[in-house]
Amino acid sequence: MSNLNLWPWRERQREDAMRRWAWGFCLMLLASTAMVALIDQQLQDWQYQHQQQQQHWAQEQQRLKAALLDAPLWQTRLRQAQHIQADGVQWQQQQQLAWRVLQRVLALPPQGVQMTHLVWQNKQLRIQGWAVSAAHLQRWQDALQAQRVEWHEAQWRQADGVALRQHAFVLHWPVAHGADS
Repeated sequence: MSNLNLWPWRERQREDAMRRWAWGFCLMLLASTAMVALIDQQLQDWQYQHQQQQQHWAQEQQRLKAALLDAPLWQTRLRQAQHIQADGVQWQQQQQLAWRVLQRVLALPPQGVQMTHLVWQNKQLRIQGWAVSAAHLQRWQDALQAQRVEWHEAQWRQADGVALRQHAFVLHWPVAHGADS
């Protein structure tokens, strides 16, 4: 066995490794901190630029709105928008009226009467269908009139002589504002 003592050499090597590791750790910590600070600074710059751009757009929008208020085209478009809005209210009222009328008509099941078409147009309801007989149609019409629905007289289109004698009819109901309640 040799008389050489390797202990101090190994101790120096271990201390050098620990020193290198400590320097590496410090450098990585410093680099990480610098990277985070750099990213944070960049994000703050981007946020500031975004806020400036939004403020610029808001000022530009206000300027354009002020310029449009004086423009005759804008005034025309504004009046058109108000007319469309008013027409929308009228359309909604007409739609509600049509729905109430449809509920009234469908609330009475027609016995011996078959409806083939229900058309709502220009505040008028038009029903086309077939009836087993004129009496069946009259009973159904009487039940509808009991609900205070005024119908024009049925117009008979044709008579069909198959199995049961069926009659084609068309009913018209003009809706007045007093009758829609």
